[in-house]
Amino acid sequence: MEKRNTKQKEIILDILKDKENMFHPTAGDLVKLVLEANPSIGQATVYRNINKLVDEGILLKIPTANNNTDNTTPIPNNARPTIA
Repeated sequence: MEKRNTKQKEIILDILKDKENMFHPTAGDLVKLVLEANPSIGQATVYRNINKLVDEGILLKIPTANNNTDNTTPIPNNARPTIA
């Protein structure tokens, strides 16, 4: 199956690249930033795209101490954004 680059995915990646001062934002942090940038994107769409980006190796999911899956952080891996 071919990978599609949707507008929503582009917005998420642009936000991650722009937020250099946020080294390990949580998925919840990312949802808030995306909704601020574009309120027409739904929360479920953000989480779905985060999971797709993890599956594609673009984001790195980092488990937290309490293993809360919402607290997955994007962290650059070889200049790639990551999410914990």
